[in-house]
Amino acid sequence: MSGRRLLTVLLAAAAFGCERPSDEEVLRRTFAVPRVARLLSLEASPKTPGTFGREGLSIDAVFGFGPDELAAYRVRLEKDPTWRPLPPPAELLLRLPKAPKLPLDARDGVWACRTAGDDLMHARKSDCLDRPGDLNDFMFAVLDTDRRTLRVAVHTAY
Repeated sequence: MSGRRLLTVLLAAAAFGCERPSDEEVLRRTFAVPRVARLLSLEASPKTPGTFGREGLSIDAVFGFGPDELAAYRVRLEKDPTWRPLPPPAELLLRLPKAPKLPLDARDGVWACRTAGDDLMHARKSDCLDRPGDLNDFMFAVLDTDRRTLRVAVHTAY
């Protein structure tokens, strides 16, 4: 293989390897959502990065589960101490910005909240309860066992 052709192949491989995962992939990875769960809706604003990234990002996503899929997902979440029974503590809700619409109308289920200091969609995330102070960026998920849905709200203030 010529040097020029090898360079072309390497550059193409690097370009494809650097592609960022989709919003759906990030949410699935963050909350361990299995592939069998159907993405019912995903609304994101802004949809693509601007000059400084996706400033003021807001995402509302809903994943749907069949009865057996939900049972299997619940078993997995029971092993994760960052998933807690509804409702979330008022102290946490007071630390979140007022603007975002959180999926808090579920009667039965569990919730989890993730945050990162910056670049929420791609940085390493931690449990919101482990971080002191206001949470300007977060991913808030509610598994509604009655509706068999996982609803996720994402908000960034930068």
